Amino acid sequence: QKVEEALELDPGNAAVLALKAEIEQADLEYKIARTLGQAEAHLAAAAFSEARGAIEYVLRLEPENPRAQSLAAEIGRAEQELARNRQEKAQLYEAALEAYQAGEIGLAHDKLDRLMAAENRAPEPDGELRSRRQALYEQVRTELEAIRASYAEARGLLAARHFGQALAICDTLLARYPTHSLIRALKLEIEERGRLDLSERIAVVSRQVEAEPDLGRRFAILDDAVRQYPGEAYFERALQLVREKRDLVASMAARAEEFEQRGLYQEALAEWEAIGSVHPQYPDLSFEVARLTHMRDEQARQEARRRAVSRW
Repeated sequence: QKVEEALELDPGNAAVLALKAEIEQADLEYKIARTLGQAEAHLAAAAFSEARGAIEYVLRLEPENPRAQSLAAEIGRAEQELARNRQEKAQLYEAALEAYQAGEIGLAHDKLDRLMAAENRAPEPDGELRSRRQALYEQVRTELEAIRASYAEARGLLAARHFGQALAICDTLLARYPTHSLIRALKLEIEERGRLDLSERIAVVSRQVEAEPDLGRRFAILDDAVRQYPGEAYFERALQLVREKRDLVASMAARAEEFEQRGLYQEALAEWEAIGSVHPQYPDLSFEVARLTHMRDEQARQEARRRAVSRW
């Protein structure tokens, strides 16, 4: 302003003209520096349109400004990188969502981990989209923690030989996550251990049943095995056979007792001998046979004496 006033008084003053040129140059440099600073701030905030507008303004003031030309190229590269990053994040999100819906929780988590890393490098400006992606990431993490807890629980049940409960946990998990390799491997291990345990248990129970002469206790042993291994055909069939034999022997013993009470010792003895053919291990079988044999023979002697007396 002062220079303009001086030039009004002396338009041709060389010193004033030189000072005016110096002031205009300083003003130009200040505008360029300030605008370049603004362009750099816009670029850092990924506000590319604003950054490009600032650079265009500088280039109008100074077309050959090297910093402005460099920033223009940098804006182009940043726009391309952001576009690639956004495309990558979109693809990762879609792949993660598809994997999650298919029950492939591990794959979904891997995709979302990569998505979050890309998000940290270049945050998504769309707040709603960013929130949706974050929500899926948290959901997958929560489910993974639940899977780990259930896996540990199934492992504990396996160690405690509770195979049915452990398998139930695996089946529940595999219904939702059918391709989960750890759960599938654990289920196979449980089934294999269960088969071995069942084989051992069958051998033990068979020895116990074979060594037990009392059919009632045999029934109790097998009934306990059926309760422990519900649906196991071997134990159910063995229990059915023991039940039938127990009931048959009980009915034969009842008939023998009835015959004995009626004094029909020969018939009672025949029942006990039949019991011996059905169940040779019947407790006190030999005693009962011997006792009734003695009673039958004694009855026969008494009958013979009565006939002799009557003839005399």
